[in-house]
Amino acid sequence: MTRWVSLGRVGLVTAAALLLSGCVPTPAPPPRTSTQQPSTDQIAQAALTTGHFSLPAGATVTAADVETGIDRLYRVSLDVPAGEVDAMLAAADFTALKPGAATMDPLPGAPTPNPPTTSSGQDRISSDQGGVWYRVVEVDRADPTVARVRLWIFTT
Repeated sequence: MTRWVSLGRVGLVTAAALLLSGCVPTPAPPPRTSTQQPSTDQIAQAALTTGHFSLPAGATVTAADVETGIDRLYRVSLDVPAGEVDAMLAAADFTALKPGAATMDPLPGAPTPNPPTTSSGQDRISSDQGGVWYRVVEVDRADPTVARVRLWIFTT
């Protein structure tokens, strides 16, 4: 009997140590119902919504991806009619752009910026859940009719 009491105490002490150390077994995530990854348009829409941006009429998504983990990073490349860029940024309450390219990792598949015609800026916004999202915008106006807009929207 004493032997079983001792084993019970050891088990209780071990469980308490695991709980206090944060090493509690967690349930497995629910099984995925689909192996399909979100489409480029779905990723872009999630990024635009998160960053409080609206896609202007005539704009097209040229590339988009998302990295998830502890933090989340959206990268989106858009072709926007040149006359719509400033209105898009103003509607999102984005800060003013300054000459020069952004110093962010490029988005695979997106065209590279043309430095003499590129401007960029960054700011941060509060999320609906009380966190902070950082926004970096780069605009390349080399083409007088279509601006290349690159967005990075992320948490840290």
